[in-house]
Order: sequence, then C-alpha cells, then structure tokens
Amino acid sequence: MGDGTGRAALRAMLVETAVWTMATRTEGGALRSRPVTLFPDAPGGGADALVLTAASSRKAVDLERWPEVALAGPVAGGWLAAGGTARVIRDPAQVARHVSRLAPGVPAEGVCVLAVTLDEARRWTVLSSDPFDNQVEPLLP
Repeated sequence: MGDGTGRAALRAMLVETAVWTMATRTEGGALRSRPVTLFPDAPGGGADALVLTAASSRKAVDLERWPEVALAGPVAGGWLAAGGTARVIRDPAQVARHVSRLAPGVPAEGVCVLAVTLDEARRWTVLSSDPFDNQVEPLLP
C-alpha cells in the first residue's frame, strides 16, 4: 500500500474515524497522548492528515520541539496504529485557509494547524480476546 493509490486509501481511512489518539513527546521525552480530530489535507497537499488546535496547545509546543508523532484509532475491520512526523503551521494566511475549509465559521485567530505525514502504518484485526489472536497488515511502508 506504499504507492500513491495506497497512501490515498490510508488518508481516507484516517478521516473516516471521528476521534483518534495522538501521542507526542514532552520536553523531557515522556510520551503524552490525547484525543484529536483528523481532517483531510487540501487536494495536492503533502500531509496525510491535519489537526486544528489552539496555537498555545501542549501538542503544538511538543511537536515543535520533537516532531515525532503516533496515531491510533479504530478503522473498518480493526484498528490502525501509525507513526511519522508533524509540522506545526502558524502562518496566519495558511491557518486561515485551512480553518475556513475544514471548520467554516470558526475564527482562525489563536489556532495553528498540525500537518501529519506518516512513515509507517499497520491495520490490526483483533480476532478474539485471546493473546496474539490478531492479524497485522502493513499499510506503510
């Protein structure tokens, strides 16, 4: 699924689920996770998903310091676990374009955008509650 068609399918999977768990690293390197909503990037955009957040949010500050990110959430047929990097977009014009497209009517002031690009992704199909009774399908790379 590493080709362009596969990445497009992965991107569609990411925005089908309303809420994901995003993990970042804090200043001391500890993991911190929180729920986020993922949005699609604009056609031709380079990110796999976008997150709108307060410009002062801990996740934005964490990602500026340490851009590695992990996402996990339910998808059709199982769970997706993925990792990559996120770039924090603070340029007011870019933020305003994203906010007006993704959340019409929401003021862009005080908002930044996290552009997530994945390096690896796996879909886990859990067959039962027994340990190791699952199937893992690599989606990226």
